[in-house]
Amino acid sequence: MSLETLEFPGWKPVWRTDKGRWWTTRSARLTRAQRDAGCAATVSADDLSTLIRLHNELATVAEPRTTT
Repeated sequence: MSLETLEFPGWKPVWRTDKGRWWTTRSARLTRAQRDAGCAATVSADDLSTLIRLHNELATVAEPRTTT
């Protein structure tokens, strides 16, 4: 997978720092419920495959359900 085709809907484009670390950050602010559910606003990793794995793990964090 290349950076040109790597997209995380709702996240800003992935970038690599001059130190070689990979980052991505959400496009919108997290709600309190999202923070309480364990969502992160920014994800970083030493390599691209780990960044993708971490992002996918965060994507599976469900928002708290409200009961009616």
